[in-house]
Amino acid sequence: MKYGELTSESLEELNQIEKKQKLVKFQRRVQFLIYLESGEAQTQKEAGSGVGWKLRPARKIWPIYRERGLSGVVEKEARRGFGQLSSIELSRLNGYLREFRAQSLVEIQPYIRESFGVS
Repeated sequence: MKYGELTSESLEELNQIEKKQKLVKFQRRVQFLIYLESGEAQTQKEAGSGVGWKLRPARKIWPIYRERGLSGVVEKEARRGFGQLSSIELSRLNGYLREFRAQSLVEIQPYIRESFGVS
């Protein structure tokens, strides 16, 4: 596969974007694309090993890039909080527990299901 033809950014653009990244995680993702764009690496495995990854992380980045572009590769994932509840939902749950002194999961589950839509 000729990755250089499939990337929409030029090598210079990718180098500039890499320099702007503050987190090493995103620098490596852009470096991965640079290896593929420049032809230095012929496969995702080679590009991944160039940035210090094994095969699995390397294979995850290319589909993200193809689906969402460069912005999908360098944007932080939105995290909801701990588990399935956000920090706001957890604080509401703590208030409920203090107010009603629920002691078992059987007592808490209906409240979580009705209030947050989580089962």
